[in-house]
Amino acid sequence: MLLGALVMVASAGIGYRLYKQYGDPEHAPRILSESERTADHVTIRFEVRGDGRNPAICIVRARAKDGLVIGSAEVPVAAGKRVVQTYTLVTRERAFVVDIPKCRPA
Repeated sequence: MLLGALVMVASAGIGYRLYKQYGDPEHAPRILSESERTADHVTIRFEVRGDGRNPAICIVRARAKDGLVIGSAEVPVAAGKRVVQTYTLVTRERAFVVDIPKCRPA
């Protein structure tokens, strides 16, 4: 019985930590458009929906065709319910795909 309770407490702790690390619903990013993609940079326009009170930091990442990360940056985003921002990410080669895997409270 005690072992079962310990397992449940440990599982809840791990679940909470993973939720805070990967599942922050406070800041939801979405790429709206891409205006330029060259051999050394890519420019995107994206929005972050939030609670309106807290600024965020979003990770913007570019990958090559083989999946390797060729550019990455932490981009500060102002507080707001819906903030639209344009950002130019420097890359080591032409990007195949750009994504925003995560935004977190600043």
